[in-house]
Amino acid sequence: MIATGGALGDRGGEFVFSPRVAPPSPEAQAALAGQLVDEVGRRLDEPAPIRFAARLWRRIASSKSVSPPLRLEAKREHARAQLLLGRRRAALRELDATLDHDPEARLLRARALLRLDRRALAADELDESIHAYLKNGAPFGIDGEVTAQRPDPSTRTRQS
Repeated sequence: MIATGGALGDRGGEFVFSPRVAPPSPEAQAALAGQLVDEVGRRLDEPAPIRFAARLWRRIASSKSVSPPLRLEAKREHARAQLLLGRRRAALRELDATLDHDPEARLLRARALLRLDRRALAADELDESIHAYLKNGAPFGIDGEVTAQRPDPSTRTRQS
């Protein structure tokens, strides 16, 4: 940013800051937040990048100019960051009914409930998550598409 002074700026101590570049878009902030969690915080086992990512996700979720899908993603990812930081109750508050359609959010809710020793509720959430994955398609081979790409375990050779 460049500080520029005008008639008021020179005498009154007020400055106008004009950035040389536009602030990052919500999509760019989301990409940065995701990388902070996955590529920095988790790999280094360092909470500071995850805390910063949580702030970015919160900012994205509360922005009025964000599309509804990105807002829901931001809520889910903010909850994930909270869970990684050990803030189970904060994660559960974020994983409200607006995310019931999201299998990943339900899985995060199950993890938070397990960490709070609420096993029966966690089992229900996990069951709902699996049903949602099967209905809507899923990563990690649950829906069969990715599983078909994995090598057949029966064809693996044993190493001695």
